[in-house]
Amino acid sequence: MLNSSANEEKCQLEKINKNTNNDTSEFLLEELLDYLFETYYIYIKSIIQIQSIEIDGSNDKASEIMSILSCNAHQKLVIFRKIASLNLALTYYYDFNKNHNKESLFSSVDDIPLAFF
Repeated sequence: MLNSSANEEKCQLEKINKNTNNDTSEFLLEELLDYLFETYYIYIKSIIQIQSIEIDGSNDKASEIMSILSCNAHQKLVIFRKIASLNLALTYYYDFNKNHNKESLFSSVDDIPLAFF
């Protein structure tokens, strides 16, 4: 009798550990996707701000900075899309209002401009 209750307890602990590991990996995946998309958003926002500011004599440096930011934003988006395409987070939506009190730039992967793929 003691042996069967010990086995039941062991099975229950294994189920709890498995669920905890799945929740942890899903949480880490969501954190990684949040980080990648937030940095992408920051880079694109910086590019827009640089384009809106016109200072004499700084066009060369501005274009260099914009090309670096654009390249970095593109790489972040490529990594983001590859991770999101693993189907590990099918219901993941990018809601920055919840965590950052900012307006969401995109509501799903389909809304992201094709220019950055």
